[in-house]
Amino acid sequence: MLILLGYLVVIGTVFGGYVMTGGHLGALYQPAELVIIGGAGIGAFIVGNNGRPSKAR
Repeated sequence: MLILLGYLVVIGTVFGGYVMTGGHLGALYQPAELVIIGGAGIGAFIVGNNGRPSKAR
């Protein structure tokens, strides 16, 4: 539960601060960048773990 709250706080403060400085949220949505960042994150997770965290038990 605290993890979910932490994620919400991070997302809220990042996007809130961006909007407060005059940024437009539409500029943050770049599908190609999401694919690159998501793929890099998943790849790093696979390389950095021995397999147990990826298997649901």
